Amino acid sequence: MHVTFLVFSLAACTGTPAETDTSGETDTVDTVDTETDDPGPQGTLEGTVIDDAGAPVAGARVNFCRGVCATTETDAQGHYSTLVTAQVGSFYVREESALLDAIVPLAVAENETRTVDVTLFHAETTVTIPAVADEIEVGPGFFLTVGVDTLEPAIFEDLGTTIASTQVPVAQVLPIEVDAAHGALVAAYYFAPFEAFSTSGLPFRIDNTFGLPANTALVAFAASGPDLYTWLPAGEVAVSADGTSIEGGSLPILTTLVLFQAP
Repeated sequence: MHVTFLVFSLAACTGTPAETDTSGETDTVDTVDTETDDPGPQGTLEGTVIDDAGAPVAGARVNFCRGVCATTETDAQGHYSTLVTAQVGSFYVREESALLDAIVPLAVAENETRTVDVTLFHAETTVTIPAVADEIEVGPGFFLTVGVDTLEPAIFEDLGTTIASTQVPVAQVLPIEVDAAHGALVAAYYFAPFEAFSTSGLPFRIDNTFGLPANTALVAFAASGPDLYTWLPAGEVAVSADGTSIEGGSLPILTTLVLFQAP
């Protein structure tokens, strides 16, 4: 099954700017009907979606978006395959039950058949969102300062009453394509409610279960919503002086969070 649909820009909602090219013109949402217009050079995305127990996930929606979205659903064996415009876009997978959504910016080259296998994870912890911002443990060892007063739902979505997260093993996170100068990937997390955001940012701290020395510098990024297909800065963080926690970050949006150890 292969469908094409339009996605509306969330830039005004997330408080993040639309991407600007070198000419200084804003990259706006493409409203071209790709059923009747030449989509340009294409590639193929294919792979299998499983859950954290290794079982195939049928009916998961797999999307590749940049203005318009190519979208397909996984079959009974969790397999998907779809033609996409060759470019950098937002690759994300949504499953409407208990599994957390996953998203990353991803590059597909012309005539490339790129295999991206996906593991979706259940939340390790689900807690009630406080009415007023407070620091709460949204996952084992992951503390977020959040409240109904500081968190906004994604466009066309309800915020709901709970927040959840899980730490994703580095080997099972979606492909992370960033400048190698950021150093080694230390940790990754998925969150719900997917794409809920804060214009003021959501401060976080993480128990240092990684054995990093005191004062180690790290850098954090969050995947943008599908409209921006990029990584958003989430803070230059560091291990505390006593070595017990990683501090200083602030989440702009609840998507995929990644932390790198600065080289």
